[in-house]
Amino acid sequence: MSLGFFFVLTLFFLIFKHYFKSTSSPKRPPLPPGPKPWPIVGNILQMGTKPHISMTQFAKLHGPLISLRLGTQLLVIGSSPEAAAEILRTHDRLLSARYILKIMFAGGVDLNRVSLMWALQCNERWKVLRSLCKAELFSPKAIESQTLLREKKMVEMVEFLGSREGQVVKVKQVVSATAFN
Repeated sequence: MSLGFFFVLTLFFLIFKHYFKSTSSPKRPPLPPGPKPWPIVGNILQMGTKPHISMTQFAKLHGPLISLRLGTQLLVIGSSPEAAAEILRTHDRLLSARYILKIMFAGGVDLNRVSLMWALQCNERWKVLRSLCKAELFSPKAIESQTLLREKKMVEMVEFLGSREGQVVKVKQVVSATAFN
């Protein structure tokens, strides 16, 4: 077969693909500039071990409004106070919803009845649980009433660390255990 035939076939394929893509896919609103994401992981690898420094570099390259992909999740970041204020002023309704990870569905619907974290929807039950926690568990009065218990646990932690003098202690584990007890 001749080279001209392959050229015509390739040209026909490209025109068909362009036409099919432009008529079948819905138009997305334009995103702010940002670094080019990798296919599956997005920009996670570009964030590095110090994401705050990476974000500063992205802001210098792309401006105060940046779009990033972390895995499949799209993020639009306002890296200046003006950009953040504008985002919150104009899109506050969109940002006030809770994003629910797909992994949450693995917990089943039973967790939806008794937990704020695993709730799949922000329905009336969720709002009642949230207001109950806010009023009874996280109010200044409730937190103040637990002061003696927190002080007691801190003293126990310090005594435990003192009893391990000269031994290797993983302070992170001790502090975590104290915080969760």
